[in-house]
Amino acid sequence: METIQYLTNRYADIDDVIVNNLGGMMGYILFLLSQKCFIAIDWWRKMIGVNN
Repeated sequence: METIQYLTNRYADIDDVIVNNLGGMMGYILFLLSQKCFIAIDWWRKMIGVNN
């Protein structure tokens, strides 16, 4: 997105690039953590015999 701003004669700020990358990394980390939580819940349900 920031590269497109250069092509349209707009200015991209380095802060935008940094914040966009941090947001993407945080989102990916949250995705991985939630995935592990759902796997743990599924394992626990199988262990106690709940079939939901």
